[in-house]
Amino acid sequence: MDDSTEEEAVMLTEPRDGIVVSGAQRISTVRDPERALAEAIGAAKALTRVLESKKDAVIMNGKQYLEFPDWQTVGHFYGVTARVVKTQFVSLDTGHNDTGTDSTFVTGWEASADAIGPDGQVLSSADGMCMTDEEKWGARNRYEWCYLLKGKDRHDDASYVVEDPGTGNMVWEKQGDKNRPVKKRMLVGSAPVPTFQLRSMAQTRACAKALRNVLSWVAVLGGYGTTPAEELDDIPDKQDPSEGTTIASVKPFKSDEKQYWAIQCGNDAVRVTDEPDIADAASEFMASGTNVQFRCVDRQIKGKAIDWITDVTEV
Repeated sequence: MDDSTEEEAVMLTEPRDGIVVSGAQRISTVRDPERALAEAIGAAKALTRVLESKKDAVIMNGKQYLEFPDWQTVGHFYGVTARVVKTQFVSLDTGHNDTGTDSTFVTGWEASADAIGPDGQVLSSADGMCMTDEEKWGARNRYEWCYLLKGKDRHDDASYVVEDPGTGNMVWEKQGDKNRPVKKRMLVGSAPVPTFQLRSMAQTRACAKALRNVLSWVAVLGGYGTTPAEELDDIPDKQDPSEGTTIASVKPFKSDEKQYWAIQCGNDAVRVTDEPDIADAASEFMASGTNVQFRCVDRQIKGKAIDWITDVTEV
């Protein structure tokens, strides 16, 4: 396009489909593209180093997606932060229910957030919602530690009760250096997701989307998905620490002349540790059939949190 043609395109004022375009601004780069790209590639590489060490990465169909803290990391590279502007309660009439007759109201929270540049300028805005009609945000399983009744089969869930049956009516076993009642964490019902959690997730989604609007190109250069992970529906749930799992086996093995123990969990997950105390404690839990909450394990395994070295599929 020559200069005259370009000028005509920029200054077009003739009607077009009933719309008059006037005073159009010419679009041009504000920075050297090569330099901007080189900086973004460097930022993407730095992001990759951070995400490679991340536990519980969100992966769907072989692609990793960034959670809000990950978007914040990218934002800090450029001095971009997110700010919640507004949060409000929402009640929506869906117009139907399971019977197809009456309307059903869905409640939740909606939040608005801005992405703020280093100079305080608003670079992008976004909204986010968290509603009770979402599978993960309507109700959640509720668990309680239940006592094993004396004379009952420990493998039968009906042998456990929530209420304290009294010292003489429960089973006691030696765990470590103390006698403790045998308990099992069991599903006892469901409860609505607390309102504050719905509101918090709406804010998180809005902030993540605002940052994504500005910084998704950096994520693309790193090979990551651009949809904020909090917006995905089909990703597997991260392990609920309240559920816990039993220990199925504890097997020693060596690698590079160093001793490790592979701990096979009741949910088929395999974890590896190099600490003998943890292996011994896991063996005790295996013998007692006690559920272990791996994310709250510091309260159960001799006051120490398990630091898993790696996952293994075969030992």
